[in-house]
Amino acid sequence: MNQLIERPYQIRILEAARKSLAKNKHVIIYAPQGSGKSVIAASMARDASKKRNKTAILTHRVEILNQDFKKMEMLGLNVAIINRYTAKIPDADIYCISIQTMASRCNRLEEWREFAKRLDFIIEDECHRGEFSSMHKYFKDDVWAIGLSGTVLRSGNMEQLGDFYSDIVAPVYPKELIELGNILPSSNFIFDAPKLDDISVDYSSGDYNQKQLQSRFAKSERYAGIIENYNRICPGAKVIVFATGSTHCIELTKEFCDVGIKAKYLLSERFPDTDKEFSGERSHVLHELAHGDTNVIISVEMLSTGLDVPQLEGVILDYSTKSYTKYQQCVARADRPYQNQTSFFVLDFGNNVKTFGIFEADPIMALYHKVGGNGVAPSKFCPTDRPDHTGKLGCGRILPVSMMICKYCQYEWLTDTQIYEVELTKMVEGVNYEDETVQGFCARKKLEGWNNNRILCAVVFKNKDNQKKSFMDAIQVLRGTNGEYISPTYWFFFKKTFIDKYKKKES
Repeated sequence: MNQLIERPYQIRILEAARKSLAKNKHVIIYAPQGSGKSVIAASMARDASKKRNKTAILTHRVEILNQDFKKMEMLGLNVAIINRYTAKIPDADIYCISIQTMASRCNRLEEWREFAKRLDFIIEDECHRGEFSSMHKYFKDDVWAIGLSGTVLRSGNMEQLGDFYSDIVAPVYPKELIELGNILPSSNFIFDAPKLDDISVDYSSGDYNQKQLQSRFAKSERYAGIIENYNRICPGAKVIVFATGSTHCIELTKEFCDVGIKAKYLLSERFPDTDKEFSGERSHVLHELAHGDTNVIISVEMLSTGLDVPQLEGVILDYSTKSYTKYQQCVARADRPYQNQTSFFVLDFGNNVKTFGIFEADPIMALYHKVGGNGVAPSKFCPTDRPDHTGKLGCGRILPVSMMICKYCQYEWLTDTQIYEVELTKMVEGVNYEDETVQGFCARKKLEGWNNNRILCAVVFKNKDNQKKSFMDAIQVLRGTNGEYISPTYWFFFKKTFIDKYKKKES
């Protein structure tokens, strides 16, 4: 174990970091998932301590913290761990520190602020996370700092990486690790996503409002499509499903279990009514995933970093995000080779692959956030060949894609929701109720504000002799060009939940 660095690309990473540190005090190392960040961190910490530098490795995950500590101990180094159970500042050459604990102590206690000032060399593992910024004001100005991350990018109203770091070194990319057999390529399957043009974006995170996002994704008709495609593409595979919120997690877990697929959820908060049957302690649930009969784990972001389950065969993305970092971190959970795997599955129900590209594409990196990944905001032309809802043609100028009214000619773009309403309106124009088809009825009721299940119930009970065909005709309207995705297999859930229960009541 004394010889930590064995892979040639890891030697290249360390050499590149040393060259940059000769000119810059604070340097980020881009190290893709699967490149061995913990080994790189341990090697740098050991070398720094040999030069009598007080050294610290800071991380946000308990699992990574314990892993780093054990690695230092095995090297025979004078190392101490600092977590929530640490009452007094220990005496050591190297410290493995929980960033949350350290920030809390420094905020309250002068002795911990003095301790932070004594550190000569720090390593921030997963430095893209915002938690690390809370500690920067406590370090001395000339501290040597290395950031490690597979996603060197921040967004939203966070302190930018460039506010602390001054250089990025990136000697190895995912394609090289795939060629070496250290990580797997992705095999991507893309499905319809909900329309999100009217979902707000939170200023602080730069991402979709999670409560509004959950209202779009947490729907039983979508669950049926997820389970159908899991069974079609990777039946029995060990996967993590990333969802939008706790309600979404719990409901989707129950749906998997209802069709005989062993599933559990993991959330940071407790839900006594369902935890006993469908969840448990993190370590126990993950052990069941790796070695037991649990095939599906559903979570929000609890498992997006610090997870090492090589048995994982894929991920299901049942969310949409504007964050490249979140997308990459989630997908990378399944990139480790295991037995005879040649790739891992990505089932994307949120347009994330279309937005950011496949997992193994060359990474987006920036010390300061660059919209779209290349420093240029996405743009569009004001159309000269298509009138808006007032009949006005556009002027042809280039505008940011987010702009809905042209500042030069006042051309107005319709949102996807408005386009859908136009489609529905056309279906009901000039039609008498006596001549109304199933499609016309669905369009009219959708415009009146009925929800999908209410419309579907009305359709099937109005057409008792041909319920399934009427149902299929109805969902074509409800899906529409810009409507909501409803899988045809939702019929089986709908029949069991609404039709069969109603028949039992009648009898």
